[in-house]
Amino acid sequence: MTDHPLRVLVVDDERNIADTLAQIFQLQGFDSRAAYDGSAALIAAQTFAPEVLITDVVMPGMSGWDVAMEYARLLPTCRVILFSGYVEMNGSADAENIGNFEVYTKPVPPRVFISRLRAESELLH
Repeated sequence: MTDHPLRVLVVDDERNIADTLAQIFQLQGFDSRAAYDGSAALIAAQTFAPEVLITDVVMPGMSGWDVAMEYARLLPTCRVILFSGYVEMNGSADAENIGNFEVYTKPVPPRVFISRLRAESELLH
């Protein structure tokens, strides 16, 4: 157990989404940062070492799925949450486990992520 705020990385090629979520998470007491593509997310794996990765699935270049798979290899204890407007599920913001990853359908209300992050923080800290 540690006493630092949960480290969260938000990755989305739509900068306003990544920045807004990272800012909301900061205001809720998490240590959060934004990245705008897969390459930046991989750099953050080494420099920031997030405990939770929240990434959009559909991005140019490296997809969120690719980022998630690399994180599973590089940071196996990092919890990975994917979100996308293109994933078919039974309702907005319902989570589905695909492999070892949770997947949410956009739009995801920030309170859903905050609740999930608080639960993860309790487990880790």
